[in-house]
Amino acid sequence: MEQSKDLIKLLNLMEHPAFFVENGVIRLVNTRAKSLFLEENQNIQPLLYTGQAEYPATPRGVLSLKLKILDRVWDASVTPMESGDVFTLTEAAASPELQAMALVAQHLRSSIAPMLTAAEALLPSGMIQENPEAKHQAAQISRGLHQLLRNIGNMADAAKYQSQEVFPKETLDIDGFIREIMGKTRHFLEAAHIRLAYEGLSAPLYCQVHRELLERGIYNLISNSAKFTPAGETITASLTRQGTRLYFTVENPASQEAMPNPAQAFSGYLRQPAIGDGRQGIGLGMVLVRAAASAHGGALLLDYTPQGNLRATLTMEIDQSTSRIRSPQLRVDYSGERDHGLIELSDILPPSCY
Repeated sequence: MEQSKDLIKLLNLMEHPAFFVENGVIRLVNTRAKSLFLEENQNIQPLLYTGQAEYPATPRGVLSLKLKILDRVWDASVTPMESGDVFTLTEAAASPELQAMALVAQHLRSSIAPMLTAAEALLPSGMIQENPEAKHQAAQISRGLHQLLRNIGNMADAAKYQSQEVFPKETLDIDGFIREIMGKTRHFLEAAHIRLAYEGLSAPLYCQVHRELLERGIYNLISNSAKFTPAGETITASLTRQGTRLYFTVENPASQEAMPNPAQAFSGYLRQPAIGDGRQGIGLGMVLVRAAASAHGGALLLDYTPQGNLRATLTMEIDQSTSRIRSPQLRVDYSGERDHGLIELSDILPPSCY
């Protein structure tokens, strides 16, 4: 009884709707969650919009999924506790902060494009190539502009992907698609003295995929992993199948003191990084990863392996439907036809890659 009183006090201190689930049943509800007509002794399963297969079957880690309550979709972060799980909700619709950032980013994107083009034209010039110091400085400028383009792209697209429920897809061999991304990533990470080991499926698997969103989600997972991986170590990635679901997993070795707390990973964007620590971003990359999972009917799990490695698992439902006929869509490349890997991994790659 005393433990329940302490827990409800904790829930009521949260600024978002939150509730405690034990054995699949809602046991405690904070004041904000009660405004959504959530009640104690209510079964959680009918509320799950995504993550039905992942909750509660996942290992003890922090899980991101979606709930549908009163015909509104909510992002839910599920944090394990000793006797159950705490669900913290944020509405899936784009927040005013994200909408404002998207508006600013649209103007910035058009301004940065000519600057990056000029930098790219400068690098091959004879004068630059003959001067090692000038070449290094030009490469640093190019990398910085790629980083800026990545951040602007995340700002511009996070609001769109967070609020979107229906995503246009195309039929792809998802195993071949991810192998191609991993091959490029392995090459780039070598320049950062980090190895990448990848194991995919044993055969091609054609299914419905949102190409851009899944690619950016995968790059963000690899980039986040590399930020906390010491030079000379190996990041391990894999794609596995269990029934009608796919599991893309990224695992990296590092001391737990150096790595972020998984419980804070879904606490929102606009995070304030620690002083002197450039590894902590503002969280928009994680918004895209969560959107990639949601777009493919899955969830996102962060946990530690028994060996102490940080592990991120993006799950996807295998969609092999062919009944949906779509007209060909004009795809506007968010990168301006530049190498997506150089943009999405720009936070971890050395200037020599540029």
